[in-house]
Amino acid sequence: MTPRTKEPGAATPGSSKTQTAGNRSSQNLTATAPDEQESVRLKQLLRYDQSCLILIPQRAVGEKKKLPIPSTWKQYQNDPPTWPQIKCWHQENPDALWAYICGSMSGQFTLDFDGPEGLATLKRLGLQPSVRTPSGGAHVWVSAPPWDVRSAPAGPQFPGMEVKGQNVLCTILGERPNGTSYRRLKAPVYRVNDLPQDLRAYVVSRRIADDDQYEPGGEWSRPTDEWILSKLAEALAKVTAGDGRNHVGHWLAQRLYWQGCEQDDVMKFMLEYAAKVPDKRDDPYTTDDVRQTVRQVVEVQQRRPPETIKSRHTSSPDFAPLITRLDGMTPKAIHWLWEGRIAYSKIANFEGDPELGKSLVTLDLGSRATRAGEFPGGSRVERAALLFIAAEDDYDDTIIPRLVAADADLSLCFTLCPRRDGEGRVLPFTLPDDTPLLTRAIEAAKEQSAVTNIIVIVDPVSAYLSERINSNNDASVRRAISPLAEIAKETGCSFWLVRHLNKNSSESNVAYRGGGSIGFFAAARHVFVFGRDKDSPGFIMAQSKNNIGVRQASLAYHIEAVEIADGLTAPRIVWDGHSDVSADQLLSKSDARENAPQRDTAEAALAELFVSGVDELSVGDVKKQLKELGISDATIGRAAKKIGLVSVAVRGDDGKVDHWVYRYPIASDGRIRFTAGRPISASSGAAR
Repeated sequence: MTPRTKEPGAATPGSSKTQTAGNRSSQNLTATAPDEQESVRLKQLLRYDQSCLILIPQRAVGEKKKLPIPSTWKQYQNDPPTWPQIKCWHQENPDALWAYICGSMSGQFTLDFDGPEGLATLKRLGLQPSVRTPSGGAHVWVSAPPWDVRSAPAGPQFPGMEVKGQNVLCTILGERPNGTSYRRLKAPVYRVNDLPQDLRAYVVSRRIADDDQYEPGGEWSRPTDEWILSKLAEALAKVTAGDGRNHVGHWLAQRLYWQGCEQDDVMKFMLEYAAKVPDKRDDPYTTDDVRQTVRQVVEVQQRRPPETIKSRHTSSPDFAPLITRLDGMTPKAIHWLWEGRIAYSKIANFEGDPELGKSLVTLDLGSRATRAGEFPGGSRVERAALLFIAAEDDYDDTIIPRLVAADADLSLCFTLCPRRDGEGRVLPFTLPDDTPLLTRAIEAAKEQSAVTNIIVIVDPVSAYLSERINSNNDASVRRAISPLAEIAKETGCSFWLVRHLNKNSSESNVAYRGGGSIGFFAAARHVFVFGRDKDSPGFIMAQSKNNIGVRQASLAYHIEAVEIADGLTAPRIVWDGHSDVSADQLLSKSDARENAPQRDTAEAALAELFVSGVDELSVGDVKKQLKELGISDATIGRAAKKIGLVSVAVRGDDGKVDHWVYRYPIASDGRIRFTAGRPISASSGAAR
């Protein structure tokens, strides 16, 4: 036998080329320091990811059972997670086990030899194990053939050997609760033709056959009910004979869709299949399983070109190119939706407290786009369609009346149709789980509206985050929002995400005022904040971020009611021109607090004390003197900060803090850097 190494000349996971820093492997991973341990694990994961294995984290349950951590892991069977996604999983689950999804997308499947019988079979076959398991068993990796390999339990022909085939999870990395680990060995990845003759014949017999020979494409017509029922009966017979229900379900969905059934019909008959297929212990074949299977068949096998799947594994054993020269790329101009403010193919955030009209502003601006009108300031806009994903307002009594009041072209306004499970319950739209659905919805809006420009309004974005997304964790938020940036780039649409502010009104940096993680702010190319106009009854919309241009002037507006039908009124936005208020000023504390009389008194008293010629003052003494004037400690602290004082700890001989003093910062030239805007001498304290 001449086994084939998967990556000739390249480092394989666990090979000598990867075992740096003392030849550490996963077996002795726990012996390293925590930071070093995390670094080693990330390197191992990166090696596996670069080897094109589709990685999924698992949680150990008891001594043997393992459960995938992402409940929607099956979505990655045909849409592999990105490396940032894998890093996020690791950061959130540092003690997780790691498995790969066997089959064509990972480019290999596994022969799992377990127990004394399995090891005896492995020895008889003369194969070199690729991974040693915690129980003492072994995994042999085999390169995926052009056809899918069906999984199979251990049988009499090969005792103790299990075939982990298409779309089955196989654990390859991590430590079990008892301290034992999976170890990658220096073994090749075999080809099917390299296997012993009897094993090769057995693997070939596990082929998932396409005996109907239906090819995607061509003229379709719905098959007869008799044909559909025959395929349903055939599928149930396959399951009864021992074939996996998921694999058979995928086979059945392919047959139905390729033969010409519409997607709704495929879903209907697949639900019938799910109802009749027997449950596997405590793991039923659910409606979500059916939906995922149909989605894969429609999107991956029919809608996407075959190259999309094959691009992850080329015929060459070498890695695909990792870099490309920039001189081979053609620069292109920004496609502006609102000149200088919002661009297509980007994400824009609309952030503010409730009752400021930010949702109403998105409807007003979007309505102007549907009729190719003008934006505030006179900028002309190309005609665009709107796709709404709104959770807080009803369409019939709130959104539609507001669109009518804004003179929108309702024929260019769309929303997602509610999805329901087999029992009629509405299925919520979530991010990032339903990004494939969102892509299809955008393409459908383009087709039905006959326009290429699409604006997607998600209001509020926090309502649509998957329950596994932590809105306060930067990495988790980026995992949900990054797919939107990719969709925007691929489809050319503009995403408008509405977000509430947090309650930290003392935060001076506008980037941190949005609710949840700063990841929302970072992912957007344009961010607008909303606040009340302190000089009028109206409001202000200010741009706090513009990554691809210069921040534009703030805009003032007010809200008025307009009658759109007999007895029916709706609010609309009236723009009042530019405003000099910046985003930072808009979200700052009120003028009454900024210019509080007590603070003015405290500032004057502190300045007078330092002008007397002292270099530093005891914080305790200052507070004691000013407290006699009725000034609180908090006000003294704000006043000191306002005029440039810094508090410095004075330590005793034992190194402990003895007391605190106020000082002005001293520059290298011996001059005090600032004091209420004026430099003064470091030696005399006299103002200059």
